Amino acid sequence: MRKFPDRWLYFPILVLFIHFLYRLIDQSKILRIFPLDYTNDWVSYMAHLTFLDKCGYSNLCPNWYNGIVTLKFSPPGWYFFTWPLHQLTNNVLFTSFISLLLMFFIGFVFFYFFDTPIFVVVSPFTILFIIFEVYF
Repeated sequence: MRKFPDRWLYFPILVLFIHFLYRLIDQSKILRIFPLDYTNDWVSYMAHLTFLDKCGYSNLCPNWYNGIVTLKFSPPGWYFFTWPLHQLTNNVLFTSFISLLLMFFIGFVFFYFFDTPIFVVVSPFTILFIIFEVYF
């Protein structure tokens, strides 16, 4: 079977890495202003994180509409991952951005250490990581 050269992957890696950096810089705006746009779910995630802090897990929280049960209809993984950071910083915007960076780092470590049986060179690993982080 013919194998294509690794140098063919350098340009897509560079393009996707630049796009990844652009998206990361764009997401860093939450450090200064609260995201009130319609294109992402940051607002509801940060609100639920605040409700988890104020009202606890699966308790009635009267702060939203007529009251909601916190984390009843959303998976609690990100909230429990981010809640200790929120306890340290007491700033939901900073906590959310640091959590995003930590998730990117954990994803990088996951792909880096578990790619050795599948890939032999670093460049396919790099393109796989950047595609995963940018689009998921």
